[in-house]
Amino acid sequence: MFTTYENFTAGGQQSIHTWFHAGNPWAALNAFHGKANHSLYIPQTIINLITSGQKNMYDGSHMAHLCPGDIYLIPQGSLICSEILPQTYFESFSCTVPLPLLWLYVDEKVEAVVKHSTKLQVPQQWMEWLALPHISPITAYHGILQTIQQAPSGNAILQMLYKATVSEHRSVEEVLQYQLAQIQSLDEIAAACYMSTASLKRKMQAIYGKSPMKYVWEKRAALACFLMRTSELSIRDVAFTSGFQDVSHFHRTFKKYFGRTPMQLKNELYSQSFTTGVL
Repeated sequence: MFTTYENFTAGGQQSIHTWFHAGNPWAALNAFHGKANHSLYIPQTIINLITSGQKNMYDGSHMAHLCPGDIYLIPQGSLICSEILPQTYFESFSCTVPLPLLWLYVDEKVEAVVKHSTKLQVPQQWMEWLALPHISPITAYHGILQTIQQAPSGNAILQMLYKATVSEHRSVEEVLQYQLAQIQSLDEIAAACYMSTASLKRKMQAIYGKSPMKYVWEKRAALACFLMRTSELSIRDVAFTSGFQDVSHFHRTFKKYFGRTPMQLKNELYSQSFTTGVL
């Protein structure tokens, strides 16, 4: 269902350079030559800076279209669908966010916490610096964090990353990584995570601001949208593959999150393929 994103590697990529600390990768510059699609479980908080090309990212409740200069923040434990668009050379700089570094930036007084993966824009001077062959990853790393901190919701975003890093919700995400399509009730999630339904509700509400089952339906909708764009499955097969037991429920949920029905999206994609020759 979802593949664990480890060591900054995903199918079809060309690794340009990876930086290590104490034998573990902490940052990487990667490239793709053409279209690539991935459904990923993110075990560590990731900051992804787009330097060339375009891609779409789906995290369940939000869809982001990313271009050069965009930063995409992905909290630890997220389930993400990534669609690198065809006919473009794609390159990005990715790095983890270790807890000690977050402590330098997080304002403990912040009460409003961002609840989802987030897109930000890098200042132009940072894009110019990153284009230089001698740019230090440490310099880029701290520059990105400073950019986040200076954004209107910067402290709230850093608080979200901090909260995801130190939380105990990872077992929930790991269960959903493999069982997203099979789980049908709150009791099933709680049992798989070895916790009570009350504890599960409290943890999910504190971290994401929503109930566990609402979170599940959002992730299923994101996976369905991803499959609609990247596969030739029928709408019915997309619904069942994503974990929907009823096609009419799938239509209602899909429209709620993406503003159009599955058939409307299918027609849009067909129109694009007719015009450009690709989906």
